[in-house]
Amino acid sequence: MQTAGADHEEVVRLAATTLVWTLTSSNRFLRDRATKALVQLLLGHGDVLVSLLDRFLHEDAEKIDDPYLFERLVWVAYGVLARRSEDDGKHDLLGTVARRLLTYSYGAVDSPAHASRNGLLCEAATRVVTLAHRAGAVTGEEANAVRHPHACPPIGQAPAEEDLDVLFPRREQNKSLWGSLRSSLSPLGDFADYQVRPAVRHFSLLPLSTDYPRRPALQRADDPVLEDC
Repeated sequence: MQTAGADHEEVVRLAATTLVWTLTSSNRFLRDRATKALVQLLLGHGDVLVSLLDRFLHEDAEKIDDPYLFERLVWVAYGVLARRSEDDGKHDLLGTVARRLLTYSYGAVDSPAHASRNGLLCEAATRVVTLAHRAGAVTGEEANAVRHPHACPPIGQAPAEEDLDVLFPRREQNKSLWGSLRSSLSPLGDFADYQVRPAVRHFSLLPLSTDYPRRPALQRADDPVLEDC
Protein backbone atom coordinates (compact mmCIF):
# COMPACT_ATOMS: atom_id res chain seq x y z
CA MET A 1 0.00 0.00 0.00
CA GLN A 2 1.37 3.41 -1.01
CA THR A 3 1.95 6.08 1.59
CA ALA A 4 0.77 9.67 1.29
CA GLY A 5 4.35 10.68 0.44
CA ALA A 6 4.53 8.13 -2.37
CA ASP A 7 1.18 9.30 -3.72
CA HIS A 8 2.42 12.89 -3.73
CA GLU A 9 5.61 11.85 -5.55
CA GLU A 10 3.54 10.10 -8.22
CA VAL A 11 1.36 13.20 -8.69
CA VAL A 12 4.52 15.30 -9.17
CA ARG A 13 5.91 12.79 -11.68
CA LEU A 14 2.71 12.76 -13.74
CA ALA A 15 2.42 16.56 -13.70
CA ALA A 16 6.09 16.92 -14.67
CA THR A 17 5.71 14.39 -17.50
CA THR A 18 2.82 16.41 -18.93
CA LEU A 19 4.91 19.59 -18.77
CA VAL A 20 7.87 17.87 -20.41
CA TRP A 21 5.75 16.97 -23.44
CA THR A 22 4.77 20.64 -23.85
CA LEU A 23 8.47 21.35 -24.45
CA THR A 24 7.94 20.02 -27.99
CA SER A 25 5.65 22.96 -28.81
CA SER A 26 6.72 25.36 -31.54
CA ASN A 27 5.45 28.19 -29.33
CA ARG A 28 8.56 29.56 -27.61
CA PHE A 29 6.56 31.36 -24.94
CA LEU A 30 4.85 28.10 -23.97
CA ARG A 31 8.22 26.33 -23.83
CA ASP A 32 9.64 29.10 -21.64
CA ARG A 33 6.74 28.92 -19.18
CA ALA A 34 6.84 25.12 -19.09
CA THR A 35 10.60 25.21 -18.42
CA LYS A 36 10.17 27.59 -15.47
CA ALA A 37 7.22 25.58 -14.14
CA LEU A 38 9.27 22.36 -14.25
CA VAL A 39 12.13 23.94 -12.32
CA GLN A 40 9.73 25.17 -9.66
CA LEU A 41 7.89 21.85 -9.50
CA LEU A 42 11.01 19.70 -9.23
CA LEU A 43 12.96 21.77 -6.69
CA GLY A 44 12.02 19.41 -3.88
CA HIS A 45 11.80 16.25 -5.96
CA GLY A 46 15.25 15.23 -7.11
CA ASP A 47 14.22 11.60 -7.59
CA VAL A 48 11.51 12.65 -10.04
CA LEU A 49 14.03 14.76 -11.97
CA VAL A 50 16.39 11.79 -12.27
CA SER A 51 13.53 9.53 -13.43
CA LEU A 52 12.61 12.05 -16.14
CA LEU A 53 16.22 12.16 -17.36
CA ASP A 54 16.27 8.35 -17.42
CA ARG A 55 13.11 8.17 -19.45
CA PHE A 56 13.46 10.99 -21.96
CA LEU A 57 17.23 11.05 -22.50
CA HIS A 58 17.71 7.28 -22.47
CA GLU A 59 14.79 4.85 -22.38
CA ASP A 60 12.49 6.70 -24.82
CA ALA A 61 15.09 8.88 -26.58
CA GLU A 62 14.80 6.98 -29.88
CA LYS A 63 11.03 7.61 -29.92
CA ILE A 64 11.42 11.40 -29.65
CA ASP A 65 12.18 13.38 -32.81
CA ASP A 66 12.14 16.86 -31.30
CA PRO A 67 15.46 18.26 -29.98
CA TYR A 68 13.59 20.99 -28.07
CA LEU A 69 12.59 18.41 -25.47
CA PHE A 70 16.14 17.16 -24.82
CA GLU A 71 17.51 20.69 -24.73
CA ARG A 72 14.93 22.15 -22.35
CA LEU A 73 14.92 19.14 -20.03
CA VAL A 74 18.67 19.47 -19.44
CA TRP A 75 18.21 23.19 -18.77
CA VAL A 76 15.50 22.24 -16.25
CA ALA A 77 18.02 20.00 -14.52
CA TYR A 78 20.52 22.87 -14.38
CA GLY A 79 17.88 25.25 -13.03
CA VAL A 80 16.87 22.83 -10.28
CA LEU A 81 20.48 22.20 -9.22
CA ALA A 82 21.40 25.89 -9.30
CA ARG A 83 18.49 26.79 -7.02
CA ARG A 84 18.67 23.98 -4.47
CA SER A 85 20.24 24.84 -1.11
CA GLU A 86 23.38 23.08 0.09
CA ASP A 87 21.58 21.40 2.99
CA ASP A 88 18.89 19.89 0.76
CA GLY A 89 20.78 16.84 -0.52
CA LYS A 90 22.28 18.94 -3.32
CA HIS A 91 25.69 17.23 -3.34
CA ASP A 92 24.34 13.74 -3.94
CA LEU A 93 21.84 14.97 -6.53
CA LEU A 94 24.59 16.90 -8.34
CA GLY A 95 26.65 13.75 -8.69
CA THR A 96 23.69 11.64 -9.81
CA VAL A 97 22.43 14.11 -12.43
CA ALA A 98 25.93 14.89 -13.72
CA ARG A 99 26.71 11.21 -14.22
CA ARG A 100 23.37 10.66 -15.95
CA LEU A 101 24.21 13.47 -18.42
CA LEU A 102 27.76 12.20 -18.93
CA THR A 103 26.26 8.82 -19.84
CA TYR A 104 23.25 9.92 -21.87
CA SER A 105 24.53 13.11 -23.54
CA TYR A 106 28.24 12.34 -23.83
CA GLY A 107 28.11 8.58 -24.19
CA ALA A 108 26.76 6.88 -27.30
CA VAL A 109 27.23 9.31 -30.20
CA ASP A 110 24.30 7.83 -32.12
CA SER A 111 21.82 8.84 -29.40
CA PRO A 112 19.34 11.58 -30.42
CA ALA A 113 20.10 13.22 -27.05
CA HIS A 114 23.86 13.40 -27.63
CA ALA A 115 25.33 16.82 -26.82
CA SER A 116 27.06 17.14 -30.21
CA ARG A 117 23.66 17.42 -31.90
CA ASN A 118 22.50 20.49 -29.96
CA GLY A 119 24.65 23.41 -28.85
CA LEU A 120 22.22 24.59 -26.15
CA LEU A 121 21.90 21.10 -24.70
CA CYS A 122 25.70 20.87 -24.64
CA GLU A 123 25.93 24.22 -22.82
CA ALA A 124 23.40 23.19 -20.17
CA ALA A 125 25.01 19.78 -19.62
CA THR A 126 28.43 21.41 -19.34
CA ARG A 127 27.13 23.75 -16.64
CA VAL A 128 25.67 20.86 -14.66
CA VAL A 129 28.90 18.86 -14.83
CA THR A 130 30.94 21.96 -13.94
CA LEU A 131 28.74 22.55 -10.87
CA ALA A 132 29.21 18.92 -9.84
CA HIS A 133 32.97 19.05 -10.34
CA ARG A 134 33.34 22.22 -8.28
CA ALA A 135 31.31 20.62 -5.51
CA GLY A 136 33.46 17.49 -5.60
CA ALA A 137 30.53 15.34 -6.71
CA VAL A 138 32.37 14.07 -9.83
CA THR A 139 36.06 13.67 -10.53
CA GLY A 140 38.11 15.79 -12.89
CA GLU A 141 38.57 12.79 -15.15
CA GLU A 142 34.80 12.39 -15.43
CA ALA A 143 34.27 16.10 -16.04
CA ASN A 144 36.80 16.09 -18.89
CA ALA A 145 34.18 14.41 -21.08
CA VAL A 146 32.45 17.77 -21.64
CA ARG A 147 35.61 19.47 -22.89
CA HIS A 148 35.79 20.33 -26.57
CA PRO A 149 36.42 18.64 -28.84
CA HIS A 150 34.35 15.74 -27.60
CA ALA A 151 33.00 12.70 -29.38
CA CYS A 152 30.44 13.25 -32.14
CA PRO A 153 28.86 11.14 -34.87
CA PRO A 154 30.68 11.01 -38.24
CA ILE A 155 29.56 13.68 -40.69
CA GLY A 156 29.41 11.37 -43.67
CA GLN A 157 29.44 12.24 -47.34
CA ALA A 158 27.23 14.99 -48.77
CA PRO A 159 24.67 13.64 -51.27
CA ALA A 160 25.18 14.39 -54.95
CA GLU A 161 22.89 16.88 -56.70
CA GLU A 162 21.03 14.12 -58.54
CA ASP A 163 20.44 12.33 -55.23
CA LEU A 164 18.91 15.49 -53.77
CA ASP A 165 16.37 15.54 -56.58
CA VAL A 166 15.34 11.99 -55.65
CA LEU A 167 15.33 12.47 -51.88
CA PHE A 168 13.85 15.97 -51.83
CA PRO A 169 11.98 16.66 -55.10
CA ARG A 170 11.04 20.27 -55.73
CA ARG A 171 7.60 19.40 -57.08
CA GLU A 172 5.50 16.33 -57.57
CA GLN A 173 2.27 16.19 -59.60
CA ASN A 174 2.03 20.00 -59.63
CA LYS A 175 2.33 20.06 -55.85
CA SER A 176 5.18 21.99 -54.24
CA LEU A 177 7.26 19.83 -51.92
CA TRP A 178 10.84 20.85 -51.10
CA GLY A 179 11.14 23.61 -53.68
CA SER A 180 10.90 26.63 -51.34
CA LEU A 181 13.32 25.11 -48.86
CA ARG A 182 15.92 24.29 -51.49
CA SER A 183 15.52 27.72 -53.07
CA SER A 184 16.23 29.36 -49.72
CA LEU A 185 19.59 27.56 -49.68
CA SER A 186 20.53 28.69 -53.20
CA PRO A 187 23.06 31.53 -53.67
CA LEU A 188 20.15 33.95 -54.19
CA GLY A 189 18.16 32.80 -51.17
CA ASP A 190 17.90 35.09 -48.14
CA PHE A 191 18.46 32.26 -45.68
CA ALA A 192 21.65 31.22 -47.45
CA ASP A 193 22.79 34.84 -47.71
CA TYR A 194 22.14 35.92 -44.11
CA GLN A 195 22.44 32.68 -42.14
CA VAL A 196 24.41 30.00 -43.99
CA ARG A 197 27.14 32.08 -45.65
CA PRO A 198 28.24 33.99 -42.50
CA ALA A 199 28.41 30.72 -40.54
CA VAL A 200 30.17 28.64 -43.18
CA ARG A 201 31.94 31.37 -45.19
CA HIS A 202 33.44 28.96 -47.67
CA PHE A 203 33.77 25.26 -48.38
CA SER A 204 37.19 23.71 -48.69
CA LEU A 205 37.87 21.71 -51.83
CA LEU A 206 40.27 19.44 -49.95
CA PRO A 207 39.02 15.90 -49.27
CA LEU A 208 38.42 14.97 -45.64
CA SER A 209 41.32 12.51 -45.79
CA THR A 210 43.81 15.33 -46.44
CA ASP A 211 45.36 17.37 -43.66
CA TYR A 212 44.43 21.03 -43.87
CA PRO A 213 47.55 23.01 -44.80
CA ARG A 214 48.85 25.47 -42.25
CA ARG A 215 49.12 29.12 -43.19
CA PRO A 216 52.82 30.00 -43.74
CA ALA A 217 54.34 32.15 -41.02
CA LEU A 218 54.77 35.80 -41.94
CA GLN A 219 58.34 37.07 -42.19
CA ARG A 220 59.39 40.71 -42.10
CA ALA A 221 61.39 41.94 -45.07
CA ASP A 222 64.30 42.98 -42.84
CA ASP A 223 64.44 39.73 -40.85
CA PRO A 224 67.84 38.06 -41.08
CA VAL A 225 67.96 34.97 -43.25
CA LEU A 226 69.32 31.97 -41.40
CA GLU A 227 71.67 29.81 -43.40
CA ASP A 228 72.99 26.41 -42.53
CA CYS A 229 76.67 26.55 -41.64
